[in-house]
Amino acid sequence: MDEFFSKVLDLMRNAESSIKIVEQVVKILDLMLTKISDKKPLLETNCLSTILLVLQRGNSDSQIETVRLLESIAVDGESKLKIGQKEGLVAELVKSLRKENPRLIEASLSFFIAITMPKRLKTVVIQYRIIPELKYLLSQPNTTTSITEKALELLEELSTRKEGRVEIWHDSVLLGRIAETVLTVSSNATEHAVAILWTGCYLFRDQKAQEAVASSNGMTKFLLLM
Repeated sequence: MDEFFSKVLDLMRNAESSIKIVEQVVKILDLMLTKISDKKPLLETNCLSTILLVLQRGNSDSQIETVRLLESIAVDGESKLKIGQKEGLVAELVKSLRKENPRLIEASLSFFIAITMPKRLKTVVIQYRIIPELKYLLSQPNTTTSITEKALELLEELSTRKEGRVEIWHDSVLLGRIAETVLTVSSNATEHAVAILWTGCYLFRDQKAQEAVASSNGMTKFLLLM
């Protein structure tokens, strides 16, 4: 298995010019994920550049496999930082949240939830304007329950940083969308939404957050929950 993995890695390191080859390599790696013990070689600059190429030019299935691959190699703080610092990678993943493929969107949200545990990466992701994309997802009438739950979970994670809190709490439309999910989507969605709103309205007593929740009838739902 190790020898086969090495050959696959060699293909990945030297296949940037051929998107078809890269897509096949990513598919193989996606199938091998549970059997690869040391995934650090995939964090090499050439491999990450190849992964970026698939996100930019690959088909939908290859993009989903690539996002899953990225999440699987983001196993610790060091690997997460390498992925987050790769030029163009986070920006491309943020763009994927606008694509009309629920499986790709869900995979990307799962990746961001996994990668934003370190504080530095929360800041990086916020700087790439992910919060407006999460607002967009919550505003779409056909957004699935799973995507809504993951979008709220990511917003909750980002709200632990000051810059994330400020952007969320000072957007009355976004706060309204968050409040609307309380008791209407699922228990998981309600849990994440209440955590965000509670932090803004009660823990930090942000006036704009309180006004937005009140205007969206969110206070009534809060009282029902309590």
